[in-house]
Amino acid sequence: MKGYIAILAVLVLLTVTGGIATTLLLTSIGEVQSVEALRQGEQALLFSESCLEEGLLRIIRDPDYSGENFEIPQGACEVTVEKNEEEYIIQATGKNAPFERRVIAEAVFGAEELQVVNWKEE
Repeated sequence: MKGYIAILAVLVLLTVTGGIATTLLLTSIGEVQSVEALRQGEQALLFSESCLEEGLLRIIRDPDYSGENFEIPQGACEVTVEKNEEEYIIQATGKNAPFERRVIAEAVFGAEELQVVNWKEE
């Protein structure tokens, strides 16, 4: 009889240990997926900020610049420019599938230089 109780106790311990191990494994997988999603979202934000800065440089070189699409190995971004007299609204959207982040800046030409007066992430 004592042998059956010992075997039953071992089986219960194995079942409980297996359940805990499975729970920890699934939690770890979820954490890895969350971290990867955060990384990809941040990468899309970096793309959009870089493209917005490129758009500002192109406006300095050509005040009639209206924007364009940029392809990079890790993703893509799109720059659009709206001009109202000396004020520019530059919008850059960075894409790192399936994530997309947008940055908008307002800039004006003053004293022969382009001054950014507002910069925000949407």
